Amino acid sequence: MSRPVLDLTIRHFTRELGDLTVIGTWLGPTPDDSEPCIVLMPTFRNVLASAIGGAQVRAKPCCIALSSAYLYDEPGYLLRRAMEFGQAMGFTDSMSTTHKIADAIHGSLYDLIVMPPRPVLGVVTGADATITDGWGRQTTVELTHEV
Repeated sequence: MSRPVLDLTIRHFTRELGDLTVIGTWLGPTPDDSEPCIVLMPTFRNVLASAIGGAQVRAKPCCIALSSAYLYDEPGYLLRRAMEFGQAMGFTDSMSTTHKIADAIHGSLYDLIVMPPRPVLGVVTGADATITDGWGRQTTVELTHEV
């Protein structure tokens, strides 16, 4: 049985910004083969979005993986993707919509970068620990076994 690559039932954060929802989740079929991502979706048109002329089309969620997050710090790239994302989600093509999407993306990049690894379903976490080595580097781990 195949597993979905994008499971929106597993979330780190959810933000509703009016008619736009930003979700912090993980992209990949398994916890070992996944990376953090943010997903943008229309808040009120999650199933169907109205297109011009009354035809119904599915609104597509738009995903930004951690591995490509650095690209969205360049204003030209951010603007082009925001325009494409607005069209894919069925929003009216306008500068205010593009600005709102671009602002939501750029405002969520830090949250994307600091997201923890994908949780393993069915495992109860006993504690979180931060380990500091002799050079000052810190690693955060979850303790899932009896200590």
